[in-house]
Amino acid sequence: GQFISLTDSTEFFGTIQPGDSVLIESAFSFEVAADVPDNYAVHLETLTTSNVDLWEGTIKLKAYAPMVAPGLVVVNDGGNGYLDPGETAQIEVTIVNNGSITANEINIDISTIDPFVTIGNTTAYIDVLDPSTSEEITFDITVDESAPPGHIIMITLDIMAADGYATPDGIGLVIGQII
Repeated sequence: GQFISLTDSTEFFGTIQPGDSVLIESAFSFEVAADVPDNYAVHLETLTTSNVDLWEGTIKLKAYAPMVAPGLVVVNDGGNGYLDPGETAQIEVTIVNNGSITANEINIDISTIDPFVTIGNTTAYIDVLDPSTSEEITFDITVDESAPPGHIIMITLDIMAADGYATPDGIGLVIGQII
């Protein structure tokens, strides 16, 4: 499959007598891509041959991965809980791991190309995020006084973790209160 690369796909088992079995440790090996989806079904097709016959089979495995993404977003502006023109606020973003395994050494780059805002601290770090858990990150944002109410600010969150895990994501923030 597109997420599995076989690195050792053949093994010689020698002569196996009727009724016997042979166990060879590390007989086959493969690499799993860092971007494998969580709960990805891996099917390895096998072909076993002898001098007199051949047998086809399938080894079924499952690959697991973290699924790190933003959740709840809170605007902490000391006032109405909305971003207003000319205001500086702290944005609190809950980062969740909806995957089946732990994500380690998570670096989050925070950015925007929006001309109406400036982001203060543009990086966040989470050491460990176990499955079904969350951590809060914060960053400062300043809204230009000329920003029109109702304008949507798109914030990019580039999420990277150990073992090559990477996923782009983002959040949207509205300037002013939506009525």
